Amino acid sequence: SDEAEVGLMSLHISQGRNFPFFMYGQAVLGSLEAYIGAGLFLLFGPSIAALRIDLLLLFVIFLILFYHLTKRLYTKGLALLTLFLLSFGTIESLSRSVLGTLGHAETPLFCTIIVLLSIHLALLSITPYRKMTTFQRRKCFPLYALWGVMSGIAIWNDALSGSFILASSLFIFIFCRQTLRPITIGSVLLGLCVGVLPLVMHDVLLPYGQAMLSNGQHSLDVLHSLTHSTQAMSMLQRWKEGFLVSLPASTGASGICYIQPLEAWPLTPHSSPYARQCTATHSIWAVIVVAIWFIAIILEVHNLYQLRKITYGQPASTCDRTAQEMVVHGARLLLLGAAGLVWLVFSSTRVQDSAWSTRYLIGMVLATPAMLWPLWSQITSGLERRRQFLEKRGLQILCGIVLLMFTAIQVKGTIHAFSQFPGGMPLLGQQNALTNTQQNALTNTLVRLHVKHLYTEYWTCNFVIFLSHEQVICSVADNNLHRGFNRYTPYVSLVEQDPQAAYLFPTGAPQVPKLNAKLAQEGRKYQVTSFEGYVLYQFTGRGNYPGPQGL
Repeated sequence: SDEAEVGLMSLHISQGRNFPFFMYGQAVLGSLEAYIGAGLFLLFGPSIAALRIDLLLLFVIFLILFYHLTKRLYTKGLALLTLFLLSFGTIESLSRSVLGTLGHAETPLFCTIIVLLSIHLALLSITPYRKMTTFQRRKCFPLYALWGVMSGIAIWNDALSGSFILASSLFIFIFCRQTLRPITIGSVLLGLCVGVLPLVMHDVLLPYGQAMLSNGQHSLDVLHSLTHSTQAMSMLQRWKEGFLVSLPASTGASGICYIQPLEAWPLTPHSSPYARQCTATHSIWAVIVVAIWFIAIILEVHNLYQLRKITYGQPASTCDRTAQEMVVHGARLLLLGAAGLVWLVFSSTRVQDSAWSTRYLIGMVLATPAMLWPLWSQITSGLERRRQFLEKRGLQILCGIVLLMFTAIQVKGTIHAFSQFPGGMPLLGQQNALTNTQQNALTNTLVRLHVKHLYTEYWTCNFVIFLSHEQVICSVADNNLHRGFNRYTPYVSLVEQDPQAAYLFPTGAPQVPKLNAKLAQEGRKYQVTSFEGYVLYQFTGRGNYPGPQGL
């Protein structure tokens, strides 16, 4: 449903109908993705292909910048390996890369830019401010301003970018004190104000038209609601779910065995043996991931401590080289710390309440090279130094086996993802989603049957509207046939004003028996048609049926 929503927003923007600051119904995720999509729609026309070019373009730019970041902090070999691994993945990771996911696809790109700017500023700050040339000093101001702009845009686009912004701010405070002056701090604040301008404008203009686009949501209210769950779940339970389900799913464990989040947690006496076995396997995977994360942090802290000792009593030229190495190791810690903070924030808030919420952990992908480095460095050091290989061959062979297994699991996850959808990647990010071919067939049938307005379930509504280019308008009905969650409320009023609005639900959906009972009780006459795994109810009698809002 997310990708179709991005498509509808892009369609409205390209037609000049709406210019939203946030995604429809979500005043916490910026609409940048939809504006890029609108530009592509103007060039190529509205289509799924144009919508996915948007994501692929952003993903390619991210890969290029992330390659340069990894090469700067580690080695060219590790950068190439990271690039290779990021080109593969499980259903979750691939859907985040090539499907519209409401602002999350851009998060790694903005975080990479912010980290690169932070490193550049730290290297520039090695020279004391008083010894800088006029050109070097003037160079600081636009870089700090650009860092502020990118941070502001990242916050507007996805509030979860805040983990990397916070970690980068601490990094700059530690390594850039030479250039932190009132004028440079002012540059950061000015850039930050420019970056968050869409967020501010949304909240200011909320009473004057933006309410219709965001369901009347104030961005700060939405952010507050995300941090305060309505579910009776303790913090320990949240961390357990985040560790046993979300962390493995977001780091590629689905390549070993795929399981729906709702099946994986919570486990009950009625859980299948496969669910228990797969969840146990994912738990082992999570333990390994966390262990490698801790090892990587310990190694970088140790390296920084050793470099700090070297700087005492050394000549300036040696200190400069050591300072550059300290910046590199500090940046590695930045990636590891920010990734850990992403998981901690995610597991401590209600964004984890949804079974599909692993997409919020997309920022953790930036820690990939930092996690691979302890393994990669052992392997490459053994290849370069024969004596060292003979001394530590057991450890190096073990690291090689772990790295090969991880690579094989990612490739297996990719094969599994595409085997699930032989008709093309679906518009939706759920396991039982229709393929593109089935979605088009369903929509074309509705258009051919002259269905103008209908009630349907959440996962169907948006893609029907988008694929029909708004020839078919729908409103979401929940499992009890009450008004469901509709992100764009103008569609709801159009459907509810039509007394002949149809009903469309997947075969076997919980709404079907309830609708049958309701129609039988009230004597309503509908023509029932089954196609593409759906049941369509078309009104044939007279009268005015109130629809879900009246039930």
